Amino acid sequence: MIGWMYIIGMKKVAVFMPQNLSEFIPALSVVTRKAAESSDSITLVVPDWLESLFRKLCSIQAITYNSIRKNEFNGFDKAYLLTDTFSSTWSCFLAGVPVRRGISSQLRTPFLTDIVSGDFDKHNHILKQFSAVLEVSYSEPHKWQGVQGSVKPHPEYDGLAVLCPGPADCPAKQWRGFKELVELSPHQDMVILGDKEDVSLAKKIAPRLPHRVRNLAGQTTLEEAAAIIAGASVVFANDSGLMQLAGFLGIPIVGIFGSTTSSWNRPLGERVAIASSHLSCVPCFRKKCSSKGYQCLESITAEKILSLASEVYR
Repeated sequence: MIGWMYIIGMKKVAVFMPQNLSEFIPALSVVTRKAAESSDSITLVVPDWLESLFRKLCSIQAITYNSIRKNEFNGFDKAYLLTDTFSSTWSCFLAGVPVRRGISSQLRTPFLTDIVSGDFDKHNHILKQFSAVLEVSYSEPHKWQGVQGSVKPHPEYDGLAVLCPGPADCPAKQWRGFKELVELSPHQDMVILGDKEDVSLAKKIAPRLPHRVRNLAGQTTLEEAAAIIAGASVVFANDSGLMQLAGFLGIPIVGIFGSTTSSWNRPLGERVAIASSHLSCVPCFRKKCSSKGYQCLESITAEKILSLASEVYR
């Protein structure tokens, strides 16, 4: 009888995941806790381009956004909307999902049945927003223990330091000290990671040191990048998706913040050191500096980054 009551009470729940890596990874940490605490049947809706990486990181059942566009989405009792897009809310509405829970936004509010309110500005960590939507208690990012073992480290790059100079589309996040960092670390082998847009940034770091610094920017899949990061001794990263991925895997990180703030998206994990400036204009959240000086980044020295690394090295 108890077993039948359990089945009858179980809800079929969909969780619409963010569509960029920088938010997808923190959201996944909260969803992982939700799945562990809930008796409901949870299905994640993940971006098509992140599906392969997701399968490496998590065993929760999932479908892709593309499958929804093919009308393969039905029978759900409730939807948690971790993305703020109108299209995700509209899809739930058309599919007849009776409970649609998310943060209010200009166009989609009329199609939400359960609006989440709270102080979700960028001076509060994004995990607070995801936790509120998913109806789980907030856990601070430094309490994340990582998921070591979910991704097998790449043996060729095990123990190397990883450099992440992107994102290419946001100059106000691009620390310019990676080249000096390499020069000040003559006994440390390194590997540079990034997507195709980051290639030009990566080429400037160590063009004459291929024996010590492997430039793989634009040459790996996200799953391959995850395997390289999984074996890293430390990750030096600007505020980016790869920084968040390293935190999810429990790898030591020196996170470099220019126009953004770690108050909003500090990477997960205990072994995290943050490099940022204390200028009055920070954070501005601009992609380009209004004064074109990028002092928030120029004030961060390579010596400072190495000092922070010594605090988190494994």
